[in-house]
Amino acid sequence: MLLLCSHASRLEADLEESKTEKRELRKKAENWMQSYYGEKERSAVLGVALRKDSSKGKTQSIVAAIGGIVAGAGIPLLVTGPIGFGLAGVVLGFTLLVVGFWPSQSNDKIGNVNPPSI
Repeated sequence: MLLLCSHASRLEADLEESKTEKRELRKKAENWMQSYYGEKERSAVLGVALRKDSSKGKTQSIVAAIGGIVAGAGIPLLVTGPIGFGLAGVVLGFTLLVVGFWPSQSNDKIGNVNPPSI
């Protein structure tokens, strides 16, 4: 009888220990799940920002190329042809070149997102 009580007591202690461990593991799983979804959202935001910056860089390259072509076509007109078209072409071309090569600065603070504490 004493042996049976000892086993029952031991099983009850093991059950309580298992319940405590289960609660702790559930909390850890919840933290991991929150971290996963937080990082997934951050990844999506960074992906959108990357596409935006990439598109902006391509647009600036195209504008700079058009500016170079317009300026290159405007210089001979400035020297040989009517001064109005040549001057307008050179000014427009150099303006487009400046806009195309102007460094783009992003004011987004995306990179400074604090990761969730685990």
